[in-house]
Amino acid sequence: MFKFDFNELNGMYNNGRFDDLDAISSWVILNNFDVILKQTFGKAIDINPDKSKYSIGKYSVGGGSNVYNTWRTNEEIDLSKEINNISKAIITSLPYYLAD
Repeated sequence: MFKFDFNELNGMYNNGRFDDLDAISSWVILNNFDVILKQTFGKAIDINPDKSKYSIGKYSVGGGSNVYNTWRTNEEIDLSKEINNISKAIITSLPYYLAD
């Protein structure tokens, strides 16, 4: 387990060791991935605690989400009620360009 104090991290930043800081940031994210997913997506994702850290099938779409997997016939859909955390994350992570 790595332990870094604030002074050491601040020293890395001041000395321009940004690759080291990126590596530490990635390590923290990977070690807290399940917690971050649960806080971000809430009921929209299920995490199987019986599966190991990096196994297939550990994550699935949760039953409490608004994700639809069938055709719908109702045309009067209110987007603000239908969108869920997974959709929000996908939409906000897409790059966009402004036209001049």
